[in-house]
Amino acid sequence: CFIDYNAVTITYNPEKGVEEPMTILDYIKEVALKLDHIKDSPSAYKNVRYIENMIRKKFKAKYFSELPISEKKEFEQMTAQR
Repeated sequence: CFIDYNAVTITYNPEKGVEEPMTILDYIKEVALKLDHIKDSPSAYKNVRYIENMIRKKFKAKYFSELPISEKKEFEQMTAQR
């Protein structure tokens, strides 16, 4: 089984109030770590940060901004066709 940690999806960013392209790392940073039940619990926050760092190091996960321009353009083309 292969999990693509750099897969991009359009995800609602509650802080900005808009949908935007995100990888799993973007979701962790922009959504999960800002949820009250995670940010208010030191152990939960620490665990989510550990997961973030682990998938970044072990699986070479990237933030959307770190993806190659060619991959960003491919995603934009795919979403524009909808």
